Amino acid sequence: MKPSRIISFLRLAALPLLLSMAARAQQPVTITNPAFELPPVLESYFGFDTIPIGWSSQNGAIMGAEVYVYNPTNDDFPAQAPQVNVGAVYVASGEKGFSQSLATTLQAGDSYQLTVKVGNADTITGFPGYRVQLVANGTVLAEDNNTLTVGEGLFVTSTINYVYDPAQEALVGQPLQIRLLSKGLANSEVAFDDVQLFVVLANPFASAGGPYYLPNPAVSLSLNASASLPSGTASITLYEWDLDNDGQFDDATGVAPAAISYSNLQTVYGMVDGSNTVRVRITDSAAKTAIGEATVELVTSTKYTGQNGTNNDTWNILTNWDNGIPSGDLDVVILTGKAPIAWSNSTPSFTGNLTLQNNARMVIGWTEQRLGSYNALGTPGVSKIIMNPGTSILTRMSGTPIIPEIQLLANASFSLGTSTQTGAQAQFNYPITGAHQLLLQGNNQGSCVANLNASNGFSSLLASGSEGGLTIKGNASGSLGTGDVTLAQRDNNTTCYAILEINAANAMADTGTLNISGTATTYLRMNASDTIAGLIINGVQQPNGTYGKIGSGAQFPVSWIASTSTSILTVAVPPVGYWDLNGTSAGAGGTSPAGTWNNSNVFWNTNTAGTGSVAAWTPGHTAIFSAGSDATGSYAVEVVGTQDISGLLIRNGSVAFNQGAGGAMRLTSDSTINVVTGSTSIATPISQNSMRALTKSGAGTLTISGALSH
Repeated sequence: MKPSRIISFLRLAALPLLLSMAARAQQPVTITNPAFELPPVLESYFGFDTIPIGWSSQNGAIMGAEVYVYNPTNDDFPAQAPQVNVGAVYVASGEKGFSQSLATTLQAGDSYQLTVKVGNADTITGFPGYRVQLVANGTVLAEDNNTLTVGEGLFVTSTINYVYDPAQEALVGQPLQIRLLSKGLANSEVAFDDVQLFVVLANPFASAGGPYYLPNPAVSLSLNASASLPSGTASITLYEWDLDNDGQFDDATGVAPAAISYSNLQTVYGMVDGSNTVRVRITDSAAKTAIGEATVELVTSTKYTGQNGTNNDTWNILTNWDNGIPSGDLDVVILTGKAPIAWSNSTPSFTGNLTLQNNARMVIGWTEQRLGSYNALGTPGVSKIIMNPGTSILTRMSGTPIIPEIQLLANASFSLGTSTQTGAQAQFNYPITGAHQLLLQGNNQGSCVANLNASNGFSSLLASGSEGGLTIKGNASGSLGTGDVTLAQRDNNTTCYAILEINAANAMADTGTLNISGTATTYLRMNASDTIAGLIINGVQQPNGTYGKIGSGAQFPVSWIASTSTSILTVAVPPVGYWDLNGTSAGAGGTSPAGTWNNSNVFWNTNTAGTGSVAAWTPGHTAIFSAGSDATGSYAVEVVGTQDISGLLIRNGSVAFNQGAGGAMRLTSDSTINVVTGSTSIATPISQNSMRALTKSGAGTLTISGALSH
C-alpha cells in the first residue's frame, strides 16, 4: 500500500464466522478469521504487526510485508470493504498469498462451494490478478483463476464449486485448504474479504454434542444434538438416543431431551465413575441415518491433592481437593503418599467410600477433642474404607467413634491414639475384610480400646503396645480374624502393653495360633470360652490343653490370664488323618499302599480302621501311616507341594517319603515323628511356620536326608 494513506479512526474487529447449527441445504464450514478482522487495526494502517490470525503464508509470501491485514479508507474503496478489514497481498512478481487448512475433511459424495470477495483498491495503480483455490492434500480440487474483471475501488464475488469426483477417492478424509493468491502480474495489490465455504452433505452428520462433564451429583446431564446436519436439501426428522450403551436407541428422543439427574444416569442407565459413552441416531427426510457419539464424564470422587498435614486441619481447606471438600455421596481418595489431617467440628459427613492409596495416611484430631473430625472416615453402615499397601489411620483424640467397614488390599494399620492425648474407644461394628494383616496400636495413656463387634476376614491380627496401652475386645464370633493373633509389647514398661479380651465364643479362629510376647503380668481376659490351634508365649510353644486363671480348674492355671476371667482357653490336640488308598474298605489298600501325597488326592480317612469316608489332606493335621493294619510292607509316598502337618506317626510298615514337584513338609506346631517299627526315611525338606520343636520317638529307625529348618 502507498505510505501516503492517513490514519483516520479505529474500527472494531468483527468476530470469526462460526459453524451454523441450523439444518439447511448448504451448511457453512468453520473458517478462522474469515473476514480478516483479527488483529484489529487503525484505518489506513498496515505493517509487520498486522499478520492475519489463522492464516498462513503461501508460496513463500512474507507475512506483514507482502501479505497483511489492512483497514482501507474511502479512497481505497468508496463503498467500503464488505467487512472492516481486508486481507491484502502486495508482491512484485510470482504467485503468493494466504492459505488456511481447515478442520473439515473431504468426504465422498459431498459438494462444496467457496465464495470470496476480491477487491481492487482505487489508490493503487494496476491490478495483479488473483487466484482462489480449494485444495485437499496439495491437490487443487477447484479454482477461480482470475476469471472476473475487478474494477478500481470495487469488490466482486469469486465463486467456485466442487462436486466429489470418485477419481479422487484417495483424498477422502484429507483436510480441506483455502488458498488466496495474487498472480503477480503487476507490482500491485489484491484484497480479499468475507471468505465463506459451504458444504452440501451426501449423507447426514450426527453430533451427540459434548464432551459432557458432571463434576458432582448435584449436576444434571443436558444433551444437545443441534450440531447434527441432514443430507442435501433434507431436514432432520428424528433424534434417538442410546444412553445405556446397549446398542438400542430407545432411551430418549429429541434434539435436546429433558435433563437427566446424576442419580438416574447411574441407576437407570448404568453409568459409572469416569468416562461413559452416549450415542445419538438421526434420521432425515431423505430416510438417511447417521450415528454420533460423545463422552459423559461422571466425577463421583474428590481427591486430596494438598500438602501433608503437620499440626493443623488440612482436610477442610477447599484448595486441597480437586473436586471440593468431601460431602454428599462423593467417594474420597487420598492420593499416594498424602497425609491429610481432619481436625474440625465442622468437618462435613459423606456417604461415599474412602480410599487410601499406597503409603497414604489419615490423621483424625490433634491436641484437643473435636469429635466432628471423625466424619472424615465416612458414614458407618454406608461408607467403606479401602486401605492399600503401606496405609494407616491414626486417631489423636478420645471419643467412641463407630468405624465404617474396612477393606484391606494389603497389610495396614489403625492407631487409636498417640502421644499423651486420651485415646479413642472405637467401635468396629462393621466387617474388616481382606486376607491381610491388621496392625492395631494404642497410646501412652492406656485408654485405647478396639471393640471388634463383627466377624472379620483379616488373615492375622497384630496388637502392638509399642506406642502405648491397648485393649482389644473380641466381642463376636470370628471377630479376631481367620488366622493368628499376636500381642507384642515392650518389656518392663507398664504403660506400653496390649491386652486381649475374649468376650464371645469362637472369637478367634480354631486354626489360629495366639502368640504373646513381653513381661506384662496380664495378657488375656477370658470372658467366653474359645478354642485355638496353638499357643506361643515369648517364643515357646505351649502344650495342648486347657488354660485358665489361677484356681480355675484348668489343666494349666496361669497368672497371665486375668483373675476376673470366667472362662477357659483350649489349645486343641491337632486332629489326625489316616493314609488310605481303598476308600471306605477296611485297611489302607494292601501291604504296600504307595501313592502321591498332594493337595487333591482323596487318600485320607478320619477312621483308624479305614472304614470312614476319604478326603483330601487337611493342612495342620497329624499324618498317620496307615489306616487299618494291612500296610506292613515297604512302600514309597511321593510328596508334591508343601504339606502342613502337626506330627507324623508311622505305626506299621516302612515308608520312604520322596520329594516330588515342590514337595516339602511344614510344621504348624511343636511336632513329633513317631516311628513305631521298621525304617522310615524322609527326603523332603522340613520347615516351620514359626518357632517349632521337632521330636523323634518310637523304636523304629528314622533317616532325614531333606533340608531341615525347625
